[in-house]
Amino acid sequence: MQSMSVLLAMVITTGVMMGQTPAAPTGPTGPAAEVQRGYAAQKGNILKSADKMPESDYQFKPTQDVRTYARVVNHVTEAQLRTCGAVNHLAASEIANVTKRSPQ
Repeated sequence: MQSMSVLLAMVITTGVMMGQTPAAPTGPTGPAAEVQRGYAAQKGNILKSADKMPESDYQFKPTQDVRTYARVVNHVTEAQLRTCGAVNHLAASEIANVTKRSPQ
């Protein structure tokens, strides 16, 4: 009989524990979360790429009609600043200036 009481207590305890609502997610959910995950992935890729490129190769151009590697990285930075500025309702004058552009 005692083992039956212990078993019943375990079943009730387990049922109560499993019936609790999970903790609320931290941070954004839905489309905002998707955008943030995408941004984090792209940011990591771009930073790793920039770190691996030797400084002497930042002026590399595969052909005359293509931008230098430095200009591509600069372009991505400018686009990111404009996008973040727009999302945060900043005027163009409030957005940080990117280092002066190198010749394409």
